[in-house]
Amino acid sequence: MHEIAINNIKYEGLETETILEAGLSNDVYIAHSCKSGRCNSCRCKVLSGETKLISPELGLNDEEREEGWILSCVRSPLSSLKISCDDVLDRAVPEVKLCPARIDSLQLLTKDVLQVTLRLPPSSKLDFYPGQYIDVLAFGLSRSYSIANAPRVDSKITLIIKRVPDGRFSEYWFDQAKENDLLRIKGPYGTFFLRETQTNKLVFFATGTGIAPIKAMLEARLLDNDSPMGDVKVLWGNRYRDDFFELGFSDMSDMSGINLIKCVSREDADPAFKSGYIQDVFLADDKQMLSDTALYACGSSEMIAASEQKMRAMGHPAKQFFKDAFVASGGGEEL
Repeated sequence: MHEIAINNIKYEGLETETILEAGLSNDVYIAHSCKSGRCNSCRCKVLSGETKLISPELGLNDEEREEGWILSCVRSPLSSLKISCDDVLDRAVPEVKLCPARIDSLQLLTKDVLQVTLRLPPSSKLDFYPGQYIDVLAFGLSRSYSIANAPRVDSKITLIIKRVPDGRFSEYWFDQAKENDLLRIKGPYGTFFLRETQTNKLVFFATGTGIAPIKAMLEARLLDNDSPMGDVKVLWGNRYRDDFFELGFSDMSDMSGINLIKCVSREDADPAFKSGYIQDVFLADDKQMLSDTALYACGSSEMIAASEQKMRAMGHPAKQFFKDAFVASGGGEEL
């Protein structure tokens, strides 16, 4: 047993468990997502002590490794540790549950994006924070999908699923799934949800189906009469115009306080779209917002890494940048 001090919060950890696991079992909630070293959400810096690498830290780049950063989900303590972390939660996450669920409806949003709505039995209500994700269990496999809605009175859960070539789950979702199919889900997971900050200025970056958890956050904010919407900007990027789909809002770009900007990276701009990567579009138009803005980024790991690097270079505080990278699972499916 070794003492782990993270941001001066102390707990005990075994050499047989990860720093993240030990923290969660002691009610110390380090921000995290994939729990397998593939994303970058649980990044910490070791100030003193030794750790053991359990599996590759694919979510770190060479510069981060040289600076002493580790991923707490794939490192165990070998001695007492002193660690710095940009994002340790100030509240517990909802309990993880295994629940049965039936497909309530299927709606094709584009040729490669499907919206699936699941219904749970009354005895299996799933509590979650908007922005978290669940695992769907079938065929002896597990795939992770962000919840694309705020909590509903009827407890239904909406997923926005991208087709992945040769993916076993994609084959099921797009070619075989039908209403009333029985599945199992497990969750919620992750720490990508709205935090308590000193600012009402919110910026969201999303690529592809990374818009799903952001949609859930916005729905929750719109439904919460006690929390002012504030100044909200959403930059949503896809390669082509045809990759965009309706989000289920009446017209989010016209809602008071919300500005939706659609960006295409492989086509020229027109009046309805901007051309370029979302982080570059934002910096070209709104870099003055950075000093007092909470920024949430979800989607490709490349977008998140580039955004984080550029925002920090412009002086945006690391503690106000929250991220959830969609990474490929072992079976080649996308989160």
